[in-house]
Amino acid sequence: MRRRNEMYAEGFTLLELLIVIAIIAILVAMIFPTGVRARRDALSLKCRTQLREIVTACKEYAGSHRGRWPNAFTPESTRTDVLPDDPGTGDGLRGANVDDGRKGTDNEGDTVNSSTASLWLLVAGGYAPAEIFICPCTADEPDLIRNPGEVRDFLSRKQCSYSYQCLLGRRRVRESWSLAVLADRSPFFDPHNTADDPEANSFNHWGEGQNVAFADGRVVWMSRPYYEATGDWMYLARLEKDNDDPGDIPDGETVPLSSEDALLK
Repeated sequence: MRRRNEMYAEGFTLLELLIVIAIIAILVAMIFPTGVRARRDALSLKCRTQLREIVTACKEYAGSHRGRWPNAFTPESTRTDVLPDDPGTGDGLRGANVDDGRKGTDNEGDTVNSSTASLWLLVAGGYAPAEIFICPCTADEPDLIRNPGEVRDFLSRKQCSYSYQCLLGRRRVRESWSLAVLADRSPFFDPHNTADDPEANSFNHWGEGQNVAFADGRVVWMSRPYYEATGDWMYLARLEKDNDDPGDIPDGETVPLSSEDALLK
């Protein structure tokens, strides 16, 4: 009987147990951030892959449309607008494809344009599935409408996580190494967050930066939305950033100032 009690007495003391728990807690605290970082890096890599696939789809589309990248802008309007934040809060831009010639309208029935409608041409034409327009780092959900050719645009901004080059004025995308044509959603048109800083990053990747696709097919990670080689802020027209006054832009409009000026909306 005494030998059995001596065996039990050789177990962990309370102090030793607390020390072990503390060591485990320290190890978990060290490993957890590494695991989170690894997961974020994996999601960012998937996002870059999707952007590359969208650019490939744009080039396939251009191959069937006399070299023109997707462009749903109508010359009947100089106005641009963005999709509603949530489904059901105004779906005029979604439009209808049959009766109105793919024209989007606002809540008053006036014709307007949107950059996301240009991306929707890829879905409607079967060049790309709706799922690849959702950044895996966001809570957005794909627009899985059964007949995509019957509508003009995504249902809301929560169905498209990316911003596309504004082609108002029927500007053509040139396959230039210096022109950003697609990127994580602009912080100025995000349904989940708002940005007042003109130099803000996209919120898709927790404000850390954005994946950016260029017209020549490159997709790179940029820690801020500024391309030093050309001095271009990708989410802003040079008119907004530098207060230029080209003199030929309609009142109230913000458009790219040249074929080398990225304006991702």
